[in-house]
This record gives sequence, structure tokens and C-alpha cells, in this order.
Amino acid sequence: FEDMITRCQPVDFEEEVDFGRVTAVAAEKLSPRIGLSIDEINDRFIQKTDAGGTPVADGVMLRHFRMQDIAQPELVLVRTFEGVPVEYQNPVTGALNSDEIHAFFFLVSPAEHTSLHLRMLARIAERADDMNFGLVWIAAVDEHALRDIFLRSDRYLTVPVLPQSPASGLIGVPVSEMEIPGGCRIVWIRQFDEVIVPTGDTVIKSGDLLTVIGDPADLNAFRRMYHD
Repeated sequence: FEDMITRCQPVDFEEEVDFGRVTAVAAEKLSPRIGLSIDEINDRFIQKTDAGGTPVADGVMLRHFRMQDIAQPELVLVRTFEGVPVEYQNPVTGALNSDEIHAFFFLVSPAEHTSLHLRMLARIAERADDMNFGLVWIAAVDEHALRDIFLRSDRYLTVPVLPQSPASGLIGVPVSEMEIPGGCRIVWIRQFDEVIVPTGDTVIKSGDLLTVIGDPADLNAFRRMYHD
């Protein structure tokens, strides 16, 4: 789940938009990742009955489907500051309801991994059901902060690289030459106001803030090396 979140593509709409526009942008983001055309993805999300569509929490909607020939789940997050009115059929009563949505999640998972798909849905729904989710969602200052909402505290670590910090020895070192515990991965680096996805050639600079994901034991080892 954490790996999917770090790869996901957040989209912000400050202006007023409708559901069709939201879905079209999500399809544009997903198309190169899953190998379907924008129209095919849009059709699956809007018209097909196999795409889930009821709100999972107040102001939150999750659209999803599974397909063959993709290796891993892909997710697009969409935040709408103005809110988008969406009509949907209540799965219990059959009545037509309407809700104003500020958070959309568009998930596509491998067809052969049903349990994985269900786990992804459950993790998203669990976080979205938190009573403070709406406030945290709208208050997030950038896409980095939006992703952070879904990362478990025991599964990620932020490490400042400063001249007097335990990580000072990383300054000037390419990521490929860092000593990193086996299960850890640096998923992004904040360099002042910019957030980058590092490659092996990325050189760590003074003032960088590293975000690292991994299993708790490996993160503890990383913390002992570069944080504590």
C-alpha cells in the first residue's frame, strides 16, 4: 500500500468542475501506466457496472476496477476545493442519492489479485473514514502532504539532511552510493520548495528532507544510521 501511495498522482482542482472533468483527468493520468486509452478508462469509471462508485465516507468517493496485464495497483487522488455534486444509487435502499465530493480516489488493480485489490480498498476507506480526514485533506499544502495522509507512521520516516545532523555525511553523496538497509527505499526528496522522485544519480544536498518507506525493523535501522 505504501509503495502505491508514493507512486500515486495527486491532482488539485481549485476551480469548480463536474464529475466528468474529474474522471477525464484521472483517466489521462492512468492511461500511460495501465496501457488503456483515456476513453476506455473513462468508460470503465463512468459507465461500467463493475466499477465501484458509492461514497466511502462523507465527501469521499472511490472508483475502482480490475484489469488484466498490469503488474501493480495504480492510484490517482483528486482533490476538489469547491466540491463536486455526484449522484449515486444507494446499494441498500436503491434510492438515488446525491453528495458533494471533495476527495476522489481512482484505483486500478491487477485482475488476478483479488485479495490485493480488496486490501487497497480497505486501507483507503479506513483512512477516509477517520473523523478528521476532511479537514486534513483540505488543509494539505501540496501533493507531498496529500500522500503523507495515507502513510502509516511505522512505515515511513522523514530524515533532514543538515550540516550538524546525523545525516550530514550524506551531503554530496549519490543515492546509489548510500548505505541503505535492505527493505528501505527513498521515495522522494524535498529540496526547498520542490519535491523530486530520486534516481540512483540524484545527489543528496544540504537542506534536503528525505522520505523513506520500509518495514518497521529496516526503518529503525535507517533511523539509527541517519536520524537519531
